[in-house]
Amino acid sequence: MQQILNIRNSDDPRDIIHLAVQALVDGELVVFPSETGYLLTGYSLQPEAADRLKNVIEDTTPGGKYQGSCFLALKTGTELSDYTGSLDTLERKLSRRCWPGPVCLTFPLPDKSSSAPSLLSSFSKPARELLENENRLQYRVPAHDSIQDAMKLLPAPLITLRECWGGAELLTTVEDVQEFLGNHPALIIDDGPSRYGQCATVVEVTRSGWEVKEKGVVSAATLRRLASEMYLFVCTGNTCRSPMAEVLFRKFLSDKLNCQEDELFDRGFMVESAGLSAMPGMRASAEAVNVVAPMGVDLSVHQSQPLTNRLIDQADHIFVMTRGHLESLLSVRPDIYDRACLLSPEGDDVSDPIGGGRVHYEECKTQIEQYVRELVDNIQLTDQ
Repeated sequence: MQQILNIRNSDDPRDIIHLAVQALVDGELVVFPSETGYLLTGYSLQPEAADRLKNVIEDTTPGGKYQGSCFLALKTGTELSDYTGSLDTLERKLSRRCWPGPVCLTFPLPDKSSSAPSLLSSFSKPARELLENENRLQYRVPAHDSIQDAMKLLPAPLITLRECWGGAELLTTVEDVQEFLGNHPALIIDDGPSRYGQCATVVEVTRSGWEVKEKGVVSAATLRRLASEMYLFVCTGNTCRSPMAEVLFRKFLSDKLNCQEDELFDRGFMVESAGLSAMPGMRASAEAVNVVAPMGVDLSVHQSQPLTNRLIDQADHIFVMTRGHLESLLSVRPDIYDRACLLSPEGDDVSDPIGGGRVHYEECKTQIEQYVRELVDNIQLTDQ
């Protein structure tokens, strides 16, 4: 008998999540809320779930086309390479920045001759038939807590029916789910109307670039920004050293590209700064503002921000001021050792000028200017 459970009114939402996980392990279908619409899911390691999903497609889609009707829902983007094989820079970048969120990324099926076999081989043939379409497969990390909490209790991903498959209307409420899916799901988790009420954007990723295949929540303009190269400068309080590095980098890079600084986004670059111990919203120190002003850059509008995991995950290149900063950062995020380094290519520290007066700030600015100029000079530009 089908159950409909309202997670908002539950005394303990974990009870609902445990029921959902048990149903999935038993091969049943469960409907989870998501940021886009309600998602019908089955457990990837249960052949019965794949058969049930095929029955849903047969009952709701003219022609009952199986292939390409589903995507693989992952816990995090770090799982992606387990199913696709090795990832290039663009593929890693998009998965890091788009997820969790309303974007489906499609990748070619992994090379069967690869020395590192894909975990897709652990799926049954019916499961692979649901997922594979023209030698490609779609992946997504939904952002809703309920499906995230359920997947944390499962060792493998969920096979999930796409929101707008076969011309079906987006299911944004439990009433939509009941009307369209009938008794197919064993359990429906109700969390009210979906946040966006719009399908996820489907993006085809290749070695040469990306292309929006189906429009959705995330626009092509936003995706262009997400595909940019992000440079992140880090110091302690984000009120002098890293802000100076940020604004000088912006100036030198825009000069190199022969564009305005506010056009850097459109030219494929994002530039940020942050502090390991920064308080949000602090102005840059007056001395820092004054020493960079003669170079034609305005630091007076800067507002500090703390270094967060979100910023770290988005950044392609992270430059810190001292060896102490680098050690502190890598102690909590050892996974970014290949993206984080000292600003100085010789391994020198950029010392904190706070409390040292104008002379110390001038020396600090000169040091940062030298390193940032070298950094910009070494950036290889593609056709802009």
